[in-house]
Amino acid sequence: MDQAVISQMDKFTEKNKPESFTDIIKEKLEVQEVKWNEAVKKRVDESLERVADNIQDARSSVLETRAQAAEERDKEARKTNIVLYKVPESDATRAEERNKAYIAFCLLLCNNCLNPYHPTVPHVGQ
Repeated sequence: MDQAVISQMDKFTEKNKPESFTDIIKEKLEVQEVKWNEAVKKRVDESLERVADNIQDARSSVLETRAQAAEERDKEARKTNIVLYKVPESDATRAEERNKAYIAFCLLLCNNCLNPYHPTVPHVGQ
């Protein structure tokens, strides 16, 4: 029995024997390294989040600018448009044919207004 107690005490002292100075320093450095790695990771994650937010802001700004530019182009394109009321609707199925019919009506209207008594121009009320 004494031998069992002695072997248990040897195991206990083996486990709890004082560490050398280098072992203690090495362990503390490992703990510091883990803390340092966690701090660096946290900073990198924060920076990536800020960069992602900045990219999203830039994207939305670009989209907004594109929309404004498209609206300006549309306004500029419509700046010289003329609106005519009571233009007869064309029965043509193709857009090109409808446009030709509308242009022909506009030319007839302009000719009628500019030269109302020309014999080839049909007059309103005839």
